[in-house]
Amino acid sequence: MSEGRLCERGWAAHDAARWGARFHEPHIREHGVLRPASWDEALGVAAKSLRSLRDRGRPVGVLGSGRASNEENFLAVALARVALHTGNVDAGLRRCYEDLLAALEQPAAAADREDGIRRLERSDVIVLIEGDLTTSHPRVAMGVLRALRRGGRLITAGWSRTQMSRLATVHLPLSAAMPVSTLAALQQAFTELAARGDAVSAGGGGASAVERAASIVAESRRVAFVLTPFDADSVVLRTAASLIAALADDVAAAGGTPPLVLPLPVRANTCGAFDMGVAPHLLPGRRSLEDHDARDRLRAVWGTEPCWSGGLSAEEMIDSVSGLVVLADDVTEFHRRPDRAVAALQSLDTLVVFDSFVTPTTKAAHVVLPIAAFGETAGTITSLEGRVQRWRSAADAPHSIRPGWRALRDLLDALGATYAPQSLDVLLRDIWTAVPSYGAIAPAALDAAGGAVLEDSGAPRRATPVADAMRRTASRRVGAAPAEAPSDATADAMRWLLRGEGVFDWGDDPLVTSSPILRRTPASERKLRPTGVVMMSTDDAERLGVRDGWTIRVRSRSGEAHVAVSLRAGQERGVLFVPFAYRDRLSALSGDGGAVEVEVSRA
Repeated sequence: MSEGRLCERGWAAHDAARWGARFHEPHIREHGVLRPASWDEALGVAAKSLRSLRDRGRPVGVLGSGRASNEENFLAVALARVALHTGNVDAGLRRCYEDLLAALEQPAAAADREDGIRRLERSDVIVLIEGDLTTSHPRVAMGVLRALRRGGRLITAGWSRTQMSRLATVHLPLSAAMPVSTLAALQQAFTELAARGDAVSAGGGGASAVERAASIVAESRRVAFVLTPFDADSVVLRTAASLIAALADDVAAAGGTPPLVLPLPVRANTCGAFDMGVAPHLLPGRRSLEDHDARDRLRAVWGTEPCWSGGLSAEEMIDSVSGLVVLADDVTEFHRRPDRAVAALQSLDTLVVFDSFVTPTTKAAHVVLPIAAFGETAGTITSLEGRVQRWRSAADAPHSIRPGWRALRDLLDALGATYAPQSLDVLLRDIWTAVPSYGAIAPAALDAAGGAVLEDSGAPRRATPVADAMRRTASRRVGAAPAEAPSDATADAMRWLLRGEGVFDWGDDPLVTSSPILRRTPASERKLRPTGVVMMSTDDAERLGVRDGWTIRVRSRSGEAHVAVSLRAGQERGVLFVPFAYRDRLSALSGDGGAVEVEVSRA
């Protein structure tokens, strides 16, 4: 629960619906132009196009979203598996969240995170792997601050110094060349301390930062691990999460209180979308596609034999299907190459988009079905802690805009699907039937201030931790080879490592771009730096002879670019980080790789 505390996005949540660019009625594409249409006409066009592709065996897919409610995501899964008979159902940020779930012993067990923020606030030590927690998850950052006020200690690991790391007892810089090597070293140091039983001795003046951090963890009774989507490389995230899981196992085995492990998705309700089965390899309840009990429950709810097959991921769908249905998302927000994503959308035979706002994805659509925004409809969402919470509408949606669940129901009906619930209450009961962990939640429980926390859904347990040697091998394998360290002497050109940073930029979210208050900062940054920006160490800037805002020339084997620099104290030398928001502008340099070697000189 937020306990009445909201971040700036929470305070401005109402702005988007009021001021954002919206479609106030359905639209269909005719002669290359979107024109207004009635709901019956738009649904008819969408259903006819999708049915034609399905019947001809052409690939189709459905994208859910963490911006949609649990009920809307459940219907998106039904649309894919029942009406279109395909396993191509996913969400753009699902893969990132699932990578982080490797940090949990039981990925689907919300009990591991029950009252997670409250437990975080009572922790003796918090180990935080972050990009910038105060920006990405301000509510969790407040929980860390409360723990520090109570006398807790903080250990941070990240690419550079942040507001949180400045409060840390120990900060562990991550290496851009070997991103998880520091975490592997921390786990190894803790194992050695636990074996010797002399944790305090490692905290002496001659100890390294890793040894001091391991000592603090070893001598603490209540330990919490917080893992954010700090990198754009899926392998890096999954390996880091696995190492945190191994360290948490070691802490529990050493006799301490089982630690809190809190992986944080970019959007909180990515948790709920995952619970509803928005994944190509899982059924609702995060159950295996081969789970016979889950199949029986879904047959009973959906009234038919749906598609039980696996399917394509979100990015694979965009490049591979002929028809796509997108629910409350914009593919340019998560795709590695937004320019390619838009081109791929424009080449689709059929693109049907349910959304509250005008986005690059809706502009490319063949059919736009406008749905109510947050605050204009009712439903449930799932918090970072796995807590199911109900919200109610606080304002009426504009005329001719329908609630998302109803618009999806209407498309299911138009496609002749066996499943098309006639009310939100019926839909909720169906979800409770299909997903037992939701079935235990009575409506009264959802009406409570804190919602209700899901119980263990019975997903397979994580395999035992890999051997230290295997972890060290994984550390060497992830990322690119180390770049040459810059010379102390100023040179015309020096070799660096160019690496993408983070997974999501909240300034691109429609809830931000549609808010006059929130959009000012990201809009100003893009206006000031239209060709992009890279983050550079202040030490490197001094050696290169550049200042903040100056332009440098960056050249790789695949291209060259002139780009502005933003200086950051405490960043690793010899590395340029590309913020996620500017990945497209600098894609000619890095291609699809996570890290590439580049040559840098003053422009």
